[in-house]
Amino acid sequence: MKRILLFFMVFVTMIASLSATKLTEQILKGKGYYIEAAENPEKTKIARAYFEDLNRLHPEEPFVEVYLGSVYYLEARDAGFPLDKMKWANRGNKQFDAAVAHAPDNIFLRMDRGKNSLYLPGIMGRFKVAVEDFTFLGQTVPQMSDHEIYTTQGAALYLREGETEKAFAVRMRQFVLYYEGHMALKEKEGKKAAQYWKKVLKLDDTTQTAQAAQERLNRLNEKK
Repeated sequence: MKRILLFFMVFVTMIASLSATKLTEQILKGKGYYIEAAENPEKTKIARAYFEDLNRLHPEEPFVEVYLGSVYYLEARDAGFPLDKMKWANRGNKQFDAAVAHAPDNIFLRMDRGKNSLYLPGIMGRFKVAVEDFTFLGQTVPQMSDHEIYTTQGAALYLREGETEKAFAVRMRQFVLYYEGHMALKEKEGKKAAQYWKKVLKLDDTTQTAQAAQERLNRLNEKK
């Protein structure tokens, strides 16, 4: 009886693992559509249709919700009238909020929602959401090991081809610091922003994020 139970548990685990792998592949395929749509507005409806279908199949999968929210933001970008832009942006916000509600401790969901909330018009009231997310990230990510960041659910969706565990973890830490700097700047705290961007450079001054941080520091210095 114990052997049968053990076999059943192993079988269920294998099925769950295969299902998760398939879903990751589906999201990555949709990510390709999203990237195309980000560069070409004519592709936006293709990306939206794909993720809306995937969302119907997996209605509580947070990473599907995040990408669907991102596609809705593209629809807001492409809309011709202000009210239509607002409508699509609000639909995107609902998807991001649903994703975080389903997995509030997931750093990648928080990164996506925080980054996207940061740059929305102030009238939408999303800056407070960005503050919430980057406060959480600023407290959480520095306490995580490289391996913990690398193996967090959803990491495969953000991993670059050939990227090592250490390089991935550094990139995620730099991402958090870089946007913490942007958040500080929006609150008119230039010195605080500069501190965050200097920390980005200290982690690794050869990355794209480091280059962006250096450019931001240069702009601050020019204003002095």
